[in-house]
Amino acid sequence: MATHPFTNRLHGRRAFTLVELLVVIGIIAVLISLLLPALSKAQRQARALKCAANLRQIGLAATLYSQQYRNSTLPVQFWQDGYTSGVPYGYTNYDDWWVALVALNLLPKPGVMLQNNLGNVTTFATRSVLVCPETPEIYSNPGSGSPPSGFDGFPAHYGRLTASPSFLIDPQPLGTVTWAASTSYAMNAELSTTALTNAPGPVFHSAAPCSPVGNRFLPPRKLNMLKNPGDLVFMYDGVSSNAGSNLAYRISNRHGSRRLTSWREAQTTGSVNILFFDGHVQTLPRKSLPHYVTDAFSIKSIFYQPTSGPGSNPNALNLYNADAAIGGFTWPKWRVDQ
Repeated sequence: MATHPFTNRLHGRRAFTLVELLVVIGIIAVLISLLLPALSKAQRQARALKCAANLRQIGLAATLYSQQYRNSTLPVQFWQDGYTSGVPYGYTNYDDWWVALVALNLLPKPGVMLQNNLGNVTTFATRSVLVCPETPEIYSNPGSGSPPSGFDGFPAHYGRLTASPSFLIDPQPLGTVTWAASTSYAMNAELSTTALTNAPGPVFHSAAPCSPVGNRFLPPRKLNMLKNPGDLVFMYDGVSSNAGSNLAYRISNRHGSRRLTSWREAQTTGSVNILFFDGHVQTLPRKSLPHYVTDAFSIKSIFYQPTSGPGSNPNALNLYNADAAIGGFTWPKWRVDQ
C-alpha cells in the first residue's frame, strides 16, 4: 500500500540533537539574564511612581483638611488633652496624623485589622495609600556602624505596634475595631517636649512646620505663615517624626540604586520621594538631603533645635546652615525659619 506523501515528510524530519537543545537552552538563559535586570528596574520605577502618587493623594487630603479647618496645617498628632493624661491602656488619648486623615474621611479606610487584648493593632494594610510599595514589612535599622544608618518599615512607639485605630476622632469599642491605619511616610515635624507652651509668647519649634495639638501643645501653624511652601518639606519616604533630634536617619533611601551596608551608603545612595507644602512631589537623591556630615573635628549629627523658647539655642539656624553647607543639602528647606 502506498504511503501518503505527508507521512513521508514527517518520517523524514530530523530531530534536534542534545547539543542543539543545550545551545537553545543556553541562548534562552542568556536572554533571560539580560532581560531580568531591565524588568527589575522597570518594576522599581513603577513602585517609585506609585509612591509619588500616594504622596500626592496624601497632600490633597491635607489640603482638604486645611480648607475645612481655617487654613491650618495638618498637625502631626491630635491630642484630646495633656500629654501626661491617664488613659485605660497606654497613650491612647491622641490620633497620629495618618489615623486622623482616615478618621476624618479624607483618605479611604485601609480595611479591617486584627488587635490584641490591649487594643494595639498587630497587622497593617500594605495596599493602603499611606504605605510606600517599597517599604519593608519589618521596622528596622538597616546597615551597621555608627551613627545609625536609617530607620525603615512601620513606626512602633508608645506601646503601639505597626498600625493604630482611632482613639479620639473615630473611637471604636475595645474588641470591635473595624479599621486601623499604618504609614511608611514621615512628616517633617517634631514631637519633642520643647514644643510645649510653657514659655511666654508664640514660640514655635523651628525644626517643625507642624506641632502637636492639645492644651499643652502649640496650636497648628497656618499655611500663610509658611514663607516658602514650594521649597519646604512636608512629607517624605521615612519613619515617624522627631525631625528635631534625628532627622538624618529618619529619611529612607527607598528608590533608585540604593545601598544599605553602612550608614554612609544608606544616607548617600538611592533617592527619596518628597511632598512639599504646596502639594507637588519630587524625587531627590538621598545624598542631597540631611545626613551626618564630617567636618574637621567629628561626625556631626543634624539637630534642628528651636531658636527661642524651652530647649532652644539662639544660634540653631546658623549651626544648621553650616552643617547643610558642609553636607551639600542646602535645598530643600526643612526649617520654617530658613
